[in-house]
Amino acid sequence: MKRGDLEEAARGIAPILDMTLKQELGERTGFVLFLFDFAERQPDGKHGHTAYISNAQREDIIALLDEIKTKLEAGLTSDPRGPQAVS
Repeated sequence: MKRGDLEEAARGIAPILDMTLKQELGERTGFVLFLFDFAERQPDGKHGHTAYISNAQREDIIALLDEIKTKLEAGLTSDPRGPQAVS
């Protein structure tokens, strides 16, 4: 899979996600969608190809990522699917 494939998929998903969130929540809600290729994972754990799309401003996304990183490192967030094995 190439990065362009991920970007194209994100562009297709974003308007559907934006519309669905508005229908479900009754108002426009910010989102960030990250896509990455598991098959391209490098030995250091990084992914070869990534893409993201959002309906928010870049500065807001950066602040959100900083907040999420802090919470994850402190163990203050949980995965709604429950504990997940890391391979």
